[in-house]
Amino acid sequence: MQALSTEILGLLIITHVIVIMILGYWWYRSTKEYRLLGIVILTVWFGATVYLSLNNLLTDFTVLPPPMAIAMTIPVMIGLWMLFRVDTLQRIMMRLPLYGIIVIQVYRVLGAVFLLAWFNDEMASALSLTTGIMDVTVGLLAAFILAFRINNRALLIGWNILGLADFAYSVTLSLFAAPTVIQVIDLHGVELLAQQPLSLISLWAVPLSILLHSVALYQLIQSKSDVTTQGALTI
Repeated sequence: MQALSTEILGLLIITHVIVIMILGYWWYRSTKEYRLLGIVILTVWFGATVYLSLNNLLTDFTVLPPPMAIAMTIPVMIGLWMLFRVDTLQRIMMRLPLYGIIVIQVYRVLGAVFLLAWFNDEMASALSLTTGIMDVTVGLLAAFILAFRINNRALLIGWNILGLADFAYSVTLSLFAAPTVIQVIDLHGVELLAQQPLSLISLWAVPLSILLHSVALYQLIQSKSDVTTQGALTI
């Protein structure tokens, strides 16, 4: 089993700590209506990912579909179905502060971990370099949006689409390059995404970010006008 360098492990630890701190801050700023529900879902989801990773239940690529692919897609499918089919969640979704959703995505600058993996030749450049650049770009743009309180609807929609395109590229390439019997492309280091601690990014942070982008897009599409900065998070 391939091991990660000390530098990458350190950056991943920092990434997880920052994500947890941001979610904690957002939880603190949220209303009681969805505070408990959100924290329970995220905690159970996070715990399940850690358990699966520590017990190497995601690294078997001899079966189809591979456990990694299932673990990546099921949370997104269930989450999207619930968000757009359950009336209570739709009401909650519309009340989520848009800038609160955006502030969470600032963590994406720590996608620099993939740039480090590319620099150390621990992961193929087609995956690590492109993903790292796109992650950092999305995170920096999120910080820019927050710093200057960008409220142009078209620009915010474009940012969300860019964020989703980042995941569409990396997830699709990862699945095609996974060392299964139907492997389409051979890229070294892809198996690291199914191992701790990178699995927490690919199986928890990525699906969570996809759902947050979806919520933000839903709000923007429904608003049909530029976003008001009133009530935005004070950072």
